[in-house]
Amino acid sequence: MASYQFMSPDWLAMVEREFQAWLDRAGARASFSLSEHYLGDPPSGWTIELRNGVARLSPAPTRDADIIIECVREDAAVSAKLPNGPAYDEFRAWRLKHGRLRVETRREIPRNGLESVHDAVAAQTR
Repeated sequence: MASYQFMSPDWLAMVEREFQAWLDRAGARASFSLSEHYLGDPPSGWTIELRNGVARLSPAPTRDADIIIECVREDAAVSAKLPNGPAYDEFRAWRLKHGRLRVETRREIPRNGLESVHDAVAAQTR
């Protein structure tokens, strides 16, 4: 399996492919947007739009997403490599406790199997 450097153009393309694969498995019923904002110098991030069975990733964050995740870039690079499980949960809890992660949910999204996207990304991130 190929591996990609966090936030590289190839990594972003892989993230889009994994969301598309999830949509294909979910029967294209999901419709939402998610934006990750990485704090640092310079600030960065990305946004994924899932609409009408198509996943489109933009290499820029937006404030107009259904879910907005703000976090320290270095933490995001670590989190992107951790599959779901105890280590991921502990790291997420630590980030929330210390103000290094904030999640704003503007509307509920279908989560059935969405963890599989994170795990597929984690398996391909270096």
